[in-house]
Amino acid sequence: MLALLQAVIDSLAIAVVLCEETGRVIFANEMAELFARSGIGIAFSSASPATRRIIAAATHERRALGTLIRTAANSGQEGGLQLTSTFKGRSALALVTPVTAFDKNKPVRGVLVTIGSDGATPASVEARLASLFKLSPTQAALTLAIFNGQSLADFAKARKNKLSTVRSQLSRIFAKTGVRNQVDLMRLVSAMPPIDVSTAPAQAWRGLRD
Repeated sequence: MLALLQAVIDSLAIAVVLCEETGRVIFANEMAELFARSGIGIAFSSASPATRRIIAAATHERRALGTLIRTAANSGQEGGLQLTSTFKGRSALALVTPVTAFDKNKPVRGVLVTIGSDGATPASVEARLASLFKLSPTQAALTLAIFNGQSLADFAKARKNKLSTVRSQLSRIFAKTGVRNQVDLMRLVSAMPPIDVSTAPAQAWRGLRD
């Protein structure tokens, strides 16, 4: 059962770190390890489990992240921080949340740090969109491109298609998904849980290894 729980947490396309007031890492999922290695918002201060702490990748943001973690641990106040990424201009947003569990009726407190990054869309989303809404491969790719901020003109140029052809594809996407505009389409994609259980956890964002 614990192995299954580990697999579930590792399948998330967000970084999940459980730490103490000092920032010492109690647990980090595979995406957190990947973010830290790549400099996406966070880093780990040491390879040793006994001394490893979560810190901001950017030196000038480390005090702010540390303060948020201490505040969450001591006052139970949640906080957030936009973090600088050193990887391909990605942006990252950290949510720092106090958590409490009970061990033999005694409270055990920790701090949950979750980090999301633009572009960290699971590799399975495109295939899942095609399957759920009967989209063609091109339509699924266009949907994901729009979600990731690409314009119709840029998508058409990259695919060497006419803009009118891409607009026609978008109209078909609206019809198949039941949405009325691009904003609704983005909401639909964002509502899809960020998981990828079909591949190894560290490959959930394959672009990081390219």
